[in-house]
Amino acid sequence: MRVSSLLSLATLGTLALLAGRLDAQGYRVELDARVQGVSYRGWQLDSIPIDQVQVQNGLLYTPGGIGVTCLAGQAYCIFYRPGDKVQAYPFAATVDFALWNFGVRGLRFEGSGRLAVDGKAGPTTSLSTQESMGAWPGTKPPAQLIEAYLAYDGPWYALRGGRVANVSRFGYTAFDGAQVRFHEPKERIGVSARYGWALARGALVPWTDASLDPLDEYRPSTRDMLLGFDLDWNLPWLTGRVLYEREWASENSVTTVASELLGGDVALRPHRSVHLSGGLEYDMALGSVGNADGAITGMLPKGFGSVTLGARRYRPRFPLWSIWTAFSPVPYNAFYGQAAVHVLAKLDVRGRVEKYGYDETEAASALMTVETDGWRYGLGATYRHSPQLNATVDYQAGLGVGAQAQTVDLGVNWRARDMLNLRISGAYVERALEFRYSNNTLWRFGLDADAKVRPGLRAFGGAWYLAEQRDRPDAAAFDWNQVRFHIGLRFGFGSAADRPTLPPSILRIPEGGAQ
Repeated sequence: MRVSSLLSLATLGTLALLAGRLDAQGYRVELDARVQGVSYRGWQLDSIPIDQVQVQNGLLYTPGGIGVTCLAGQAYCIFYRPGDKVQAYPFAATVDFALWNFGVRGLRFEGSGRLAVDGKAGPTTSLSTQESMGAWPGTKPPAQLIEAYLAYDGPWYALRGGRVANVSRFGYTAFDGAQVRFHEPKERIGVSARYGWALARGALVPWTDASLDPLDEYRPSTRDMLLGFDLDWNLPWLTGRVLYEREWASENSVTTVASELLGGDVALRPHRSVHLSGGLEYDMALGSVGNADGAITGMLPKGFGSVTLGARRYRPRFPLWSIWTAFSPVPYNAFYGQAAVHVLAKLDVRGRVEKYGYDETEAASALMTVETDGWRYGLGATYRHSPQLNATVDYQAGLGVGAQAQTVDLGVNWRARDMLNLRISGAYVERALEFRYSNNTLWRFGLDADAKVRPGLRAFGGAWYLAEQRDRPDAAAFDWNQVRFHIGLRFGFGSAADRPTLPPSILRIPEGGAQ
């Protein structure tokens, strides 16, 4: 069994052992269990001897009628056929917990874990174990530890030890180690530091875990180390944060840097009706600017809405040991404007338009002209008939590089106090792929429900019917209609069940269960 799975089971087992002694401590537990049904299929690359290719109306096809591509001098022609239909019924159970009142003021233990299971075999096989990766992604390993740490809050410092996660401009960063933060009494200015063994970015396991085998065959054989520092400030008119983070691995006296980032965010409020925000990250290892954004928002008089003008830059980022870094991913830059206006007592409208363009690839393409820019825009409205009943409609479209799409999404929401929530929805999606002769249209209809069964216990579920048509001039066109569903329960209990109703000043007291 993997180390990550053992750590997850040990943490969940510790929680179970403590369950019989919770009377002496303050505690809070929230459980979420759900199962869903879904099916999917992709494209499978295949080939056929050139002497078996058939010609119809000047085009090349397989005997089954699928279009093929034949290159001069090659004995085989290649084509994409529809992949096998894969059905999945994943079950996931998540637990969030917090324990306090250990006899030490300011000390608590909190975290979350997940159990994900899908017994059906999937199309992907692990390179190291030769086992199926499962029909649904994210179900290997089955026991996954999201967070689990001891926390101690003092008058001017805070300590965390265990599995800790941070969300910042650099994304979701989780590690096994320790974190400390020092701040002045009113927490207006603080300095943080963290150190430990890093987890894979966007995952709950290290890069060395076998469940990540399909991602990259050049992954390091030892766990990455992580070191990070933050400086943050929270003043009445100015908030911000400066971050530094480095990940590396050492093996046989050789150090390999996976990433080294420097970044920051800032928000300025020069007037109650004007907000400015922005930030960027600088990839120190590659010597280039990564993601960046900036915006100015103005509030309309009398609460009629808001208007925002902004710009953003996006550049994919991969670990330096990844083969994808060698392809120098090209960033795109976008400028946008958006507004939300309260036009009538019960009607709100919103809109957004964005112009984007990719940087030069510095790659020659003498035989073709490639577009590098495009537009995205959207319109929407919300009608509130009453506090219990409202309806929404949204239209979005994209015209530009790689693909074009338009989407219409409608929904009606009805809430019967706190007992029952219902949503009826429908959507239409149409997209045309520029580099494949295929137009896809999709209709979706769904019903979702969330009901209060008893205090602390809610049941939820939903079902959707999807009808997809792939318009191709060959036998690879197929209908992909299906029904998807999900069913679940959410249960919360603890010694502080009334915690949300307490004043904020009480919630900040460690013995009161403050986070």
